[in-house]
Amino acid sequence: MPRTLFAHAVDAVADCKRKTVTPAFDATLEATVLLSGLGFESGGVAAAHAIHHGLAQLDSTHGVLHGEKVAIGTLASLFLWPCADSERRRVFAFCKAVGLPTRLADIHVDGADRAALTRVAERACREGEIIHNDEPYPVNAPMVVAALEAMDRYAALLDRTEPAII
Repeated sequence: MPRTLFAHAVDAVADCKRKTVTPAFDATLEATVLLSGLGFESGGVAAAHAIHHGLAQLDSTHGVLHGEKVAIGTLASLFLWPCADSERRRVFAFCKAVGLPTRLADIHVDGADRAALTRVAERACREGEIIHNDEPYPVNAPMVVAALEAMDRYAALLDRTEPAII
């Protein structure tokens, strides 16, 4: 299913903007719905959604869509554990290509505001939060702050050095 998204999502977004249903749109919609359900049921969205919950605590993100905050959480989660740089680049490029945010500033968060990032991380890591359900090892608030900061620096570097290519 992720292969389907990488293959068709860019075209599907364009089709959606044209209000046209195409095979790319259908495939992307079907994959999105299926992956959302599977991710929810398996807990495989733990870090991304926990970080979303933390971001939702900030007044500045209240006008930001759920999926945009989850995208930032997904990107930050790539810095919580070892991940090949090629995979990081691929996911960042994908987000850019489909119009999802890749920088904290894109969702109205100041990446230099350590207090705000700590608030996000503490909410993401509070007892009972889903980040503790499915990660390969225990995650704590300082790790999430570091991941958010690394994600933001990485995105800035990519913005300066690479075109968006999937």
